[in-house]
Amino acid sequence: MATWLLARPVYEFTGDDDTNNATALVALDNTPADFLTATDVSITEKTTSVGAPLWSDDSLGLDVRIMSGATVLAAADSGGTYESVIALDPDWAVNKTFPAITFTWVNTTATKTQWDAAQIQYRQLYLKNKGGDGTHLIVFGGADLITVTYDGEDGLTADDLQSFSQVSQPAVAELSELYLRPDLDDTVGSWATHTGATTNLYQQIDEVVASDADYVRSDTNPTDSAVKFRLSNSVPKPVAASAQWVEYRFRKEDLVVGTRQCDLTVRLIEGASTVRATWTHTNIATGWTDASQALTGPQKSSITDYDDLYLEFEADAP
Repeated sequence: MATWLLARPVYEFTGDDDTNNATALVALDNTPADFLTATDVSITEKTTSVGAPLWSDDSLGLDVRIMSGATVLAAADSGGTYESVIALDPDWAVNKTFPAITFTWVNTTATKTQWDAAQIQYRQLYLKNKGGDGTHLIVFGGADLITVTYDGEDGLTADDLQSFSQVSQPAVAELSELYLRPDLDDTVGSWATHTGATTNLYQQIDEVVASDADYVRSDTNPTDSAVKFRLSNSVPKPVAASAQWVEYRFRKEDLVVGTRQCDLTVRLIEGASTVRATWTHTNIATGWTDASQALTGPQKSSITDYDDLYLEFEADAP
């Protein structure tokens, strides 16, 4: 999910002379094959500009929304109120740049069929200041017009230390999430379970719902002390465009309250030692802390085998 769609119509829209609320519709490109539903919509014009005849002293403005027939897809609210692009302004001596905007409301239940029929609807605003001047807006459209964030048919997440790790994929027309959880101790080092056992540590942190009743712990006053867990295989395989994140919980046990700092470094590792992502927590607290780490585009793209991923936790008391 959270894949990007770029629609690129090229067009010129000219509003009616001296007319308030004049509208025009411009068709958008079809959505990708894996499109299920939109979550966010923004306009990020790179080449579009808005102009008006120079002789006018009347005020002109521009609003926008996205429609599919009578169905509102993106607007200021669910009722279809237009988003303001350019407020009424009498000064059009120089063309105005179409600003980037993000729609306040997005129809997250609209189907792929409805989005494939999507049209951007412009509305010209007009206010006569003196006599009518026969004036109107001209919108010159260009590349990268609409950016749509959508839920699609692939996705991933990973997690540990009260383990939540998930991969998003659809079940029929609905989205479900697949969790990657620890399924094997790789390197235990000086770590142990909450009861002191030194085998099968992963079983303390592989639950579906996080539980603080069991956990793993480092040795006392650790120095770069690491434990590494293998993650379960991913079915289906995620794509780099999908949302992927790592989640875990952590705390320190301060045996002499307030006297020692303890730092935690978490690494997502592929294979024996290739680090794909690192997160550092300095001077961690004595209470449980939740961490949710979204993988960046380069981090996701660097992963070549999702069936060979590990999580490593390294504790250090400097």
